[in-house]
Amino acid sequence: MANLIDINQVYLENVTLVQPGLDPVLQSVDFELPTDQTVVIESSNPNSSLQFLQFLSGARPCASGRILWNGQDIFSDEHEVDPRSVMGCYFEGGRHHSNVTVKAFFAQFVTPEELQVICEQLDLTPYLNNELGKLSYSWQKLVFMTQAIAKNPQMLLLEDPASGLTEAQWLNFLDLIQFKQRQGHLRHIFMTNHHPTAMNHIGHNKLFLEEGIIYFDETAPSKKVAHF
Repeated sequence: MANLIDINQVYLENVTLVQPGLDPVLQSVDFELPTDQTVVIESSNPNSSLQFLQFLSGARPCASGRILWNGQDIFSDEHEVDPRSVMGCYFEGGRHHSNVTVKAFFAQFVTPEELQVICEQLDLTPYLNNELGKLSYSWQKLVFMTQAIAKNPQMLLLEDPASGLTEAQWLNFLDLIQFKQRQGHLRHIFMTNHHPTAMNHIGHNKLFLEEGIIYFDETAPSKKVAHF
């Protein structure tokens, strides 16, 4: 597969996204998504936010329209670029138990040197020889979310990343994201969120979905110390 040049524009062209039996998530929308920042997707119907995130990942088809990256229909069957080469995703439904060790699991995605950095930043070293499926939910989630960024994607999509983590795990994960961003990765982050306090630890903007339309709030909250 060819490599995609840097993603500088993500555009929704005449997109209609529907949930069977419910009002449309989006109705005939033309909209340029915010890029080079962290964006939290919000809606009065939380399922709409999740469906939109799945749509951005290419996992949920729209009733009409398309997503354009740099003006290209990246999810077209005819496109020569595999969008997974520049996009990392974590969805709760994609988690699975595994009888491999944490070390063996990461060996599929990172070098030993990269794994050492990850372990130091996430305090994972004591769990390297544990079977992934036997870890607590919070450690499993942290491992699977870290897998999503292991190949240094430009775009990162996360379903409700802070929920279920301890404060220390969440802060360590944010430190890893910032470390990757300083290297030029993880430029565009989109996430849903059901843990409002956790977002006090990361600068972000909000994208709202209501009544078939989409709009952007560019008033970025400042990071501040808060109880988790």
